[in-house]
Amino acid sequence: MKHIAALLTIQFHMWIKQWKLGVTVIVTPLLLFSAIGLIVTHQLTPSDTINKMSVGVVDLDQTFETKQAIGQMFDNEDVEQVIEAIDITEAKGAEMLASGELDALVVIPEGFSEDLRYGINSPITVIGQSSQPLQSALILQLLTAASHYVSAAQSGVNAVHHFLVEQDVSADVRQAELQRNIVTFSLDALGRLDVFDEVLVSGLFQENLVLYYIASFLVLAVMTWSFFIVHILRQAFDAATFDRLRTRGINDWHFAGATFINAAAIVFLTGAVVGLPAIYAAEGNASLFLLAVAILLLALLFSSLFYGISVWIKSEQGVQIVSWLFILIGAAAGGHFVPALYFPDWLQTLSDWTINKWALDAAIALLQGTAAPLLTLALFVIGALMFAAAGILAKKGAR
Repeated sequence: MKHIAALLTIQFHMWIKQWKLGVTVIVTPLLLFSAIGLIVTHQLTPSDTINKMSVGVVDLDQTFETKQAIGQMFDNEDVEQVIEAIDITEAKGAEMLASGELDALVVIPEGFSEDLRYGINSPITVIGQSSQPLQSALILQLLTAASHYVSAAQSGVNAVHHFLVEQDVSADVRQAELQRNIVTFSLDALGRLDVFDEVLVSGLFQENLVLYYIASFLVLAVMTWSFFIVHILRQAFDAATFDRLRTRGINDWHFAGATFINAAAIVFLTGAVVGLPAIYAAEGNASLFLLAVAILLLALLFSSLFYGISVWIKSEQGVQIVSWLFILIGAAAGGHFVPALYFPDWLQTLSDWTINKWALDAAIALLQGTAAPLLTLALFVIGALMFAAAGILAKKGAR
């Protein structure tokens, strides 16, 4: 232990001597992540108002059936949130579309209702706004989904009408039954018109956006600090100095222990000073003591991981490349900027294999009042220590 204590003292004095570098290493990630956090939370905070897309509807048939068709297309809770349907003439619609006042124009052709009675497919014309391709594509998708249900309703109406004709039912009765069936089948189709796949998700991201990003960027900051601080502490001794220290009984284990303890201590103190007040201010429900324990475990985890990388890889350039790839992949796939539950399937699979995802999930669970994730973090710390220890053994065996 005396050898480790001696190395701790040397590294600590070196850290104090280079305090300007230390401050830069700590403050720079904080400023960067804070700026990103402000931008992201501002963009993701729901607006009080939604600018709806304007769609002109031209009904050239002007019948009971076309009114039902328009209702099937636009009288839907999801659709009404993003689209405003405007009843308009064809000439006025073309003029407003050309001037950019409309995002799309829907034209129901004359004779649509008559064709409906005989099962003839009369297509509804949809004209998109060329200057707004995204809105046009979305409107086309919405109307395509609606048309599928209109077709289903039409098939039902036609089947009943055909049966009545076959049974030689009077024209008056058939007409009354036709309108009744149009309403019945239309309402059924309208009730099934779920244009969007609705998935209900819940979590800290929905409950407290600011707290989510405080936890997210704290984990990412601890990771970044660990990399830089381990790198700086490893430079405290050059090869010649370390060779001289070997003659006094200091070996790789002593150097690893001192570097690991110093790095973890600096990262933990920094994380606690920065993170705990921010979480408290954001009204987190977790125990500050448990959060401090989590920060300590994260400091141990990432410090040992980056030290292990430096042991396993011989060249300094290789250490830098692998470490930065580890940080960048973890930052992108770990859910630090966008929660992993919004990822596509392939990216969610990648995310599940990143330490960042597990670390962030543990931090979020603690913020929600669950202490179980501490065990998960402790297991990861043990694994990281074993990774670093195996590297030291492999290095000694190679010598």
